[in-house]
Amino acid sequence: MIYRRVRGYKMNHKTIILILQALILILLSGCKGLDDLRIQRSVENNVISSSFPEINLKINQEFKYLGEVMLDAASQSPRPGKELHESSIKDTSYLFGQFNQGGKLSKGILVRMTVHMGDPSQQGQNTTEEGRTVLDSGIERILEQEYQSLFYTQHDIFTIQEKGLLPQGSLSVCYLVKLLQKKAGLGNKSRVEIVYFEDIAAGCKGSSCEGCLKAGMLTQTQIQHMREFTDRSYSSVRFIEPPKTFNATSKYVDSDKNPQPQGNINQDVDTQKIGTIEQRLKALKDLYDNSLITKEDYEKKKEEILKQL
Repeated sequence: MIYRRVRGYKMNHKTIILILQALILILLSGCKGLDDLRIQRSVENNVISSSFPEINLKINQEFKYLGEVMLDAASQSPRPGKELHESSIKDTSYLFGQFNQGGKLSKGILVRMTVHMGDPSQQGQNTTEEGRTVLDSGIERILEQEYQSLFYTQHDIFTIQEKGLLPQGSLSVCYLVKLLQKKAGLGNKSRVEIVYFEDIAAGCKGSSCEGCLKAGMLTQTQIQHMREFTDRSYSSVRFIEPPKTFNATSKYVDSDKNPQPQGNINQDVDTQKIGTIEQRLKALKDLYDNSLITKEDYEKKKEEILKQL
């Protein structure tokens, strides 16, 4: 049997494993605390800023900011068969909306951010299409980031906590939804979801919400409505491009190990140049005085030397 003796106490391999598991839990708790300190978010003048998942969104001023809600799954009872650290999830939702004259939520934008604090070596599950009748899907590239996009109809698009931000009786029975989702973090377990939705109950004509629009069976009128819906989603949610980085290294850092002031360098070069020209003119004059060159050659060469000043 494998064991070690520490201060007179014999530890077998099972004891060592238990100690290691305890240390891992402590480290995970420490990382969770660090993440809480690092993550910074704000909503100001309909602009959402988040350091993780990193995103900056500007919501059209026509939408009223209704507030935010947070659910920390770590404070809840773990799901059956799940360890506590695997359930350490922080969900934060930000809701913006427009209401019609009847007090119904006619359209809105819901931004959800999920941060998973669990084991980073475990891949997150893809549940984007679960329970949804998808009309269209694809990948959209925005600011060098890839987002999965989905179009679908849904009767209930809000969590219980999100419904608490809305007046009672303001929800419609059917919404047309466009979802943009980007995964983040180790194992792609964290994510950001941008949900744009509009009330389409009036156009369902008695059919269920899920059967209101059917993929591959859209009429020309419905296809045109989808295009207009998509255009409205673009104008309602704008991505803010981060500031561009200007490489100013050459402006602040000298390339030479022993740099000299620029003015002194130029002065030294000019002095050496003038000294060389004076020597050449003197040598040329000596040649002329000793009748070794003609006056014509002297004047011509002298002019060439003086042009170098």
